[in-house]
Amino acid sequence: MSISTDFGNAPQWAHTHFSGVGLGDVRRNRRVVTLAAGWAREPGATIPCLSQGQAYAGKAAYQLLGHAQTTPDALQAPHRQHVGQQLQAPGTYLLVEDTTELSWPEAAERRAGLGPVGPGKAYSQGVLLHSLVAAAWPATDPDPAAKRPALPLLGLLDQQFHVRQPVPDAEKAHPHGGSHPHGGSRPRQGRPRESALWVQSLRAVGCPPAGTRWVVVADRGADIYEHLQQCQAQGLGFVVRAAQNRALVAGADKTAAGRLFEQARAQPSAGTFSWPCAGGPASRHVRWCCR
Repeated sequence: MSISTDFGNAPQWAHTHFSGVGLGDVRRNRRVVTLAAGWAREPGATIPCLSQGQAYAGKAAYQLLGHAQTTPDALQAPHRQHVGQQLQAPGTYLLVEDTTELSWPEAAERRAGLGPVGPGKAYSQGVLLHSLVAAAWPATDPDPAAKRPALPLLGLLDQQFHVRQPVPDAEKAHPHGGSHPHGGSRPRQGRPRESALWVQSLRAVGCPPAGTRWVVVADRGADIYEHLQQCQAQGLGFVVRAAQNRALVAGADKTAAGRLFEQARAQPSAGTFSWPCAGGPASRHVRWCCR
């Protein structure tokens, strides 16, 4: 059962993916299934809309979401387990990974539990939401005339909430590259690295079983050495948009082999496609190569 093809039967989908939630009370568990079914029917609907004018239902929903046991991990646990089980079947699956900024209205004072988000906005605050979503790659394209094959979306495998910490004054005093008195790059004053989110998501899903191929798909934010190394360590394929013009080596003796961008441009084209750009008739031409 996949999200993209079974939303037509919202109650059944919600029961399959969320009936196993464990919040310590059968009434809370049932309320989770009811809300999931409602949002499957009406994505983005408010709780009063889902409650259809029933004051008790709306109050019960807010009490559920405000309960200490109702954490994102607890709510998603049965859904993630169901998605993980689907990935054990033979075939090829895409693990699509990215970070989204959830922002709240700007304010002069910091709100508890939020951190700075967005480039150059002193008062913009929110959290980072890092998600890993699974999709099935069809063995045969059901519509060869289409530009892209239809992909059954299976659901979430992992999701992390990260509150960015403001850069301390002591860290700002040391520019990148080494004016720190002990040498090296400037200290981070104990702040966690946001780049670690990418690796942590992969560790959460483990390794593919024999006869199954998992391919990580991510934008340039994932072009991090530790992330690429983790893909290889777990036996994952990966398609990551390059951000770093990395030095290359070849052979057992690791002879220098130039730079990534130059080597990629020198490869024969494996295919091209174009799509219209927003705001005009011009199109962007995309070329890719395989090796």
